[in-house]
Amino acid sequence: MNWDDWVAVSVLGAAYSEAGDFDRALKYARMALELAPAHEKPERSKRIAQFRNHEPFRIPPTDSNTGRQTVENTTQPNDQS
Repeated sequence: MNWDDWVAVSVLGAAYSEAGDFDRALKYARMALELAPAHEKPERSKRIAQFRNHEPFRIPPTDSNTGRQTVENTTQPNDQS
C-alpha cells in the first residue's frame, strides 16, 4: 500500500469503521486528513467526527438504472380519509 495516497488511507479507515474498530478508523482518518488536498479536508474532518460517534462510513447505494445515489424515502403518505 502507498501510505502517501490519502484516498487509500481514507478507504482503510472506512473499512475499519465498518468492522467496528473505531480506534483504527480514527487513526487512518486522521492520517488521510493530513495527506488530503485542501479541498478534501472538510470532508475528511466530517469523517473523523463520524468515527468519534462510532458511526461507520457507508457510500449511499446507487440506482442501477441511473447510476445516481438513492435517498431513502422518509416521508409518510398523507392520510386523507
